[in-house]
Amino acid sequence: MFTLGKLLENGFSLADSLFCLKLKYQSFRDVFNRFEKRLDNGEGLAKSFTAFRLSNLMISQLEIAEKNGLMKQSIKQIGELLKMQVKQLKKLQLLMLYPAFVFVFLLVIMALIKVFFRFDYELTQATIYLEIFDWALIGALIILILLSMYKLVKFKKLNDYQAVQQRINLPIVGSVFQKYYEYNLLFAIGLMIKSGLRISDIVKLDLTGNLVYQVLRDKLVAMLQKGQSLSQFIKQSNLIANELDVLVAAGLSHDQLGDEILILSQLKYDETLEKMQKLIVKIQPLVFIIIAILIINTYLKILLPVYGMMKGMY
Repeated sequence: MFTLGKLLENGFSLADSLFCLKLKYQSFRDVFNRFEKRLDNGEGLAKSFTAFRLSNLMISQLEIAEKNGLMKQSIKQIGELLKMQVKQLKKLQLLMLYPAFVFVFLLVIMALIKVFFRFDYELTQATIYLEIFDWALIGALIILILLSMYKLVKFKKLNDYQAVQQRINLPIVGSVFQKYYEYNLLFAIGLMIKSGLRISDIVKLDLTGNLVYQVLRDKLVAMLQKGQSLSQFIKQSNLIANELDVLVAAGLSHDQLGDEILILSQLKYDETLEKMQKLIVKIQPLVFIIIAILIINTYLKILLPVYGMMKGMY
């Protein structure tokens, strides 16, 4: 996606760009063929990108961009975001490889100590705490696995809007998702306003292709019918940046408002990339703290019985 956006921005035609991509990325030739087949079937450029397995929100963004002449920019931004996600995932895997190995190794050592080494030593308050810690760790791991499985099954049953709400409420990574959705919605709103649409026109649009947009549109219509303002809707929504309220109240002309919203969306896009970079910095120390606790626990399991036996010799 990112390379395709760059090629299009540099003046290559879509056909030439796809030809170059097929040569460079041989393993993705089937994806590009599916993309071309959808185009040949008349599905439209934005719809054809479903061959890349993009989310409904990204497809909707491309549809709006296609209608407003910013398709190349949108393709490049989505491609850059996907490229960053893959890069961060690989970086996370590399950073977590060593901690994961140490974590599993310590768990095995703890299990071996518990199963094969039976020391005859006097129980103290410290050794009792170690036993409680072991069972608490086992219980926490079992609960975490079962809870993860339950959440995954439940998540698959959610519709697009409910899934978005779940993502932005996730610990640690929720803020990254929230910035991305703020960027996506601001970009869509900015494009619609730049195309000449007003709020009264936007609420009449057929948004059935994207449930997130549709739910937000329906909530806005309901609030306006009750006599509430657009400002109240923006403040109550957790998917729309509060900065939009400042721009709407600034008294800008229609074209200026569209330009400013697009600039704001670019800032939110940059924030999304920045938060993805910082995510790694937050996760790794947390993992090493857990490993440090396990190391201390393992040493105490070995040293306390030895100390108890040596004490009995005197």
